Amino acid sequence: MVSSWFKKNELHIVFSYHTSIKLILIFSFQFYICCIKKQMIMIELNVENWSQVIDNNELVLVDVYGPACGPCITMESRLKELERTQGAKVVFTKIEAVSNMECLDEFRLTSIPTLLYIRAGKLVKKEVGLKSVDQIKQAIDKYLS
Repeated sequence: MVSSWFKKNELHIVFSYHTSIKLILIFSFQFYICCIKKQMIMIELNVENWSQVIDNNELVLVDVYGPACGPCITMESRLKELERTQGAKVVFTKIEAVSNMECLDEFRLTSIPTLLYIRAGKLVKKEVGLKSVDQIKQAIDKYLS
């Protein structure tokens, strides 16, 4: 991982050059913040945080998945790719279907993977099955813009 590699080298540099500790610390903080901003993380939804995340965000994309589902794993990697470009306007989330059925009852899910496009707490679109990056991007532009 980049940040752990950087921290090891940072310690070496700090011990080697005592006079520039302040400059190195400032640089390392800025580098760390830059890495965090680029590495978006999908929010894992569950019974406890479902309403908080859905109600407090205007545009939410929910990936309903199963841990042993091959297409679900592919879908998650595609969503992570999209999150890097669309993450500023849409909150990307995921929820495990079997252990969180009480959250998902109202959506009448029939299979996974399923994408739920939610705007202002209301479902605007439900898509079942594996989708391409372009299909998901078009749906985000259409339903969540």
